[in-house]
Amino acid sequence: MKIPKDIRKNMPVCDCFIKWILDNIPKGSIILELGSGFGTTFKLSKSYKMYSVEDDPKWVGVFDTTYIYAPKKNKYYDVDILKEKIPKKYDVIIIDGPKSISRIGFFDHIDLFNTDSIMIFDDTNRKADRSMLKRVCKKLDKKSKDYDCCCDRVQKKKFSVLNF
Repeated sequence: MKIPKDIRKNMPVCDCFIKWILDNIPKGSIILELGSGFGTTFKLSKSYKMYSVEDDPKWVGVFDTTYIYAPKKNKYYDVDILKEKIPKKYDVIIIDGPKSISRIGFFDHIDLFNTDSIMIFDDTNRKADRSMLKRVCKKLDKKSKDYDCCCDRVQKKKFSVLNF
């Protein structure tokens, strides 16, 4: 396994995020993650069938997951690739990519995804990610539950869950 040198800059999800999944999602479930990385892909692929959408070619093939390489197009993943490659069935979707503000593309293309699955949004302490979460909740007429990351007291990192 060749791990990119800049893994520390990758900002992996917090341990509480991983623990929540391990405690609440049955082993063997299918997880679709938008944005792969050490925190989710490496730690969760031992217990779950993982599909990882990735826009950065240096991360493709690094961990034990089924990669879907979808470079950014119009500030989000290439939608044509998503339409063709994402699995038809999955139990959980993790929204943790692509990097930065382009995650709003999830809302813009929400019709591509199974919105009845459990949805886990990372970084909902950030203004843009919180705004996108609120828009998704309003569109789907659902409420989310927020969780504080126990390991990040400086940034007050949060993740939020729908449909659980």
